[in-house]
Amino acid sequence: MMIKISDEERKILIALLKESSAEFSNHGCNAFDLRPYLNKEQAIDLDKKIHEWNGDPEEAEPENAFYSYDWLLMSYFADLLEKNNDNDDDD
Repeated sequence: MMIKISDEERKILIALLKESSAEFSNHGCNAFDLRPYLNKEQAIDLDKKIHEWNGDPEEAEPENAFYSYDWLLMSYFADLLEKNNDNDDDD
């Protein structure tokens, strides 16, 4: 089921993810377990996308794709939401 959020809610979510990402990155290595949410192929695909987005595609590790840094996931998803919002403005 797809949910709709307002532009204001999306802006708050983006800001919250960015702020949380910055805070979590100060806590050391916090691996987030993606196994409850993704199958192996989906996890590898996400890992590849994140590292391409981050400018370090050579750092993608298919063998460790089920584990990603929580702050990196938050930053990536905040950017996706922000870009998606920018694309919506083009309509």
